[in-house]
This record gives sequence, structure tokens and C-alpha cells, in this order.
Amino acid sequence: MGGSERFCIICGGPLINFDQDKLLDYFYQMYTCECEIDRCDCDIDEKVEKIVDNVPLEKYSWLNELYLITDGCEKITTTSEFYDEDYRTFDVNGRNIVISSMTFYKGDKRQDYTRAVVCHQSCYDFIDNEFNYQLGYADIEPYLDVGDQLIKDHYNFYFEMAGYIGQMNNADLIYDKEPWLIDIDNERNRLRIKSAWYSVIYKIKFMSTKQNIIVENCNLSIIGSTQFV
Repeated sequence: MGGSERFCIICGGPLINFDQDKLLDYFYQMYTCECEIDRCDCDIDEKVEKIVDNVPLEKYSWLNELYLITDGCEKITTTSEFYDEDYRTFDVNGRNIVISSMTFYKGDKRQDYTRAVVCHQSCYDFIDNEFNYQLGYADIEPYLDVGDQLIKDHYNFYFEMAGYIGQMNNADLIYDKEPWLIDIDNERNRLRIKSAWYSVIYKIKFMSTKQNIIVENCNLSIIGSTQFV
């Protein structure tokens, strides 16, 4: 994971499960000994490896199970292994699915591409069940921060998760500091996500209802005018 990594549009969390070697590296940085030898044989080795061995990797496998919600009204199932950090794209059967609202260039040439936002499958299902709302690109496009494909003012929108957005190896960091933020079954985390999305989904549904009323009134006017022709 690096500087160009993406985050779930819904929860703001990382899109990748823990990597055992990265976890070891992270916790070795957290704990130091006086001999200052890289990966020395002091008790610190045993302490770090015990911590990493106790990380329940299966519990967090959902972080790697993703949907791409495209500007063409598609919901594409994928995983983070198909993400190219250099170009900020997912490769889906040879298609460039871009997780950025900026114009996309590969090399010196502008490419044909599909724009999308990315989310965890579990987060998508969660707001679907809570709000009876299926995430749509056109719905949330007005709320997107340019270039990030996160919700505008995300440092406030995602609450406690906001402090980890943009940090390298942030799944490891979150696990060490606030593991409840990457537990989709944790009630505190579910409340955080619900609180963030309540007003956005309310506005989306309100605007959708308003547009339907305008269309219905327009149709009635057309029908009424034709009756007098």
C-alpha cells in the first residue's frame, strides 16, 4: 500500500487486508531495543511475532472484497489485487476503471476509461439494508471530492476514520490503534457509518422524489395540452 492507495467511499477504510510481512515491519518500527540491530534476536522478536500471530486475518478478509460502482451504472465485483497504484485504476478484463475524478492519462496519451467509486461489498450491503439504498455513481457525484473519490470534507465526514486516510500501511496502523474501525460488525463502527451517510442519502432520495414529481407534472401538462388540440 502506498501514497496512491484508494479508500472505501462508504466507510473511508482501507481496501486491502493485512499483509503478514507488512504487519511485522510495522510492529518492528513500533518496538525498539537498545542494540539497534534490524530484526535482532532480542525479546522484541518474540513479542512482535506473537502480536502478529494473534491478528485474526480471516476476520478482516472483507476489506479485500470490493465493488466498483461505475458512471455507467455497473456494479463490478473485484478485489484489491487488480488495483494499479501508479495509474489509480482497476484492470477489469482489459478495461481501465479509474478511481479518480480527474482526466486519466496513461503514458503521454489520454485513455478511454470508465470512472468509478470503490467500496467494500460489506459496506454496500450495510447501507442497502439500513437505508434501502443502492449506491449509485450519479447520485453521489455531486458530493465527491475532486481527485480523491471520497466524500467532500472527508476529515469530518468519516469521523474517527478520517485521521487514517492517506497514511501508508493504514490497515496495520488502525488495527494497532482503533481496530473497531475495521470491524464491520462492530456496533460503534456501524453507527459511525450510519451517521455519516444519513444526511447524504436523505438528500439523494429527496432530490429523486422531487425530480419524479417534476416529470409527472410535466407529463400531465403535455397530456392536458394535447386534449385541447
